[in-house]
Amino acid sequence: MKKYIYLLAVLAACSTQSEKKVIEPLSTQKAMGVYTGVTPCADCEGIYTRIEFIDSATFIKSSKYLGKSSRAFLDMGQWSIKNDSVLTTVAHGNMQQYLFEDNSLIMLNQDGKRIKGALANYYRLNKGEPEAKKNWSNQIAEGLDFVARGNEPYWNLDIDFDKKVRFTTLESDSIVSATPTSTQEGNTTVLSINDNERGLVIKLSPVGCINNMSGTYSDYAVEINYNNGGAQQGCGSFINPAYHLAGTWQLKNLYGEVALAKDYPNGIPGITFEVFTNAVSGNGGCNRLSGSYKADESGSLVFAPLALTRMLCQDKNKEASFMTMLKNINRYTLEADRLMLLRENEVLAEFSSQ
Repeated sequence: MKKYIYLLAVLAACSTQSEKKVIEPLSTQKAMGVYTGVTPCADCEGIYTRIEFIDSATFIKSSKYLGKSSRAFLDMGQWSIKNDSVLTTVAHGNMQQYLFEDNSLIMLNQDGKRIKGALANYYRLNKGEPEAKKNWSNQIAEGLDFVARGNEPYWNLDIDFDKKVRFTTLESDSIVSATPTSTQEGNTTVLSINDNERGLVIKLSPVGCINNMSGTYSDYAVEINYNNGGAQQGCGSFINPAYHLAGTWQLKNLYGEVALAKDYPNGIPGITFEVFTNAVSGNGGCNRLSGSYKADESGSLVFAPLALTRMLCQDKNKEASFMTMLKNINRYTLEADRLMLLRENEVLAEFSSQ
């Protein structure tokens, strides 16, 4: 009997050992890809974080502070795998560690340990984009510039800023109206429509937004008030690339040379695009500039003759070169928070979002 019990114990031990999950060391190939999620923020609604491990050594991280701005703060640096399951990223001298678990990244604290507390589960980035990027080519061909969607209740908003606004609900209520002149409330763009005794107020705020059903990120939080029925929330984005020029851009490179403060007595040049009025303003490095521009979704960009103030600045400054560049460019490209101005396929200047 004792031998029989001993034999059962040995078999049970062997069975237990054979059932133990074998954890394979994390490989570079398995780790590579895109990870996204909304992590906690002390003074905003959350940080929409996107990390892409683009090759075996390089990563790019984008952080957008929801409720504050849709501007992306970018970090680019090196990454490596330690202890078979921890990804370590280093950018600008700052290190961050992530535990790879169940095809996700768990952000660790400075000691390399899991973050504890009520928000612990929110320090997770899931692999893959929340939702495949939609192809808007048909809507762009139709002339649409901006699209937005709301949930609970569902509504749909399409805007062609040159022609019309189309608003529909799940109950088939709809308004199709000529696009009104927009007004500004701080950084929020407001459109007010009265159509056959029906009213619609639209507010577009560039503070970032997460769809509460799909988890998809959009640059704009959208508020709709239909027939004074109360505010309804949703998310939206410009699908016409020309509208992505909106905001202020500071010169980083001109004709391949880094822009230096010593070459511009009144500060490094910058330009601001007002996409709803096609106005442009800024600083040439000495004088203030103003005027208008024309851009489209194909990447075409042309400045009308720009006006300059007439300040006296030291002879050795590069404002003239900067202004000549603005006169000569005819195209633009956008990559994250970078704007490139080109003459045909030649990059003449590079700017960063401010």
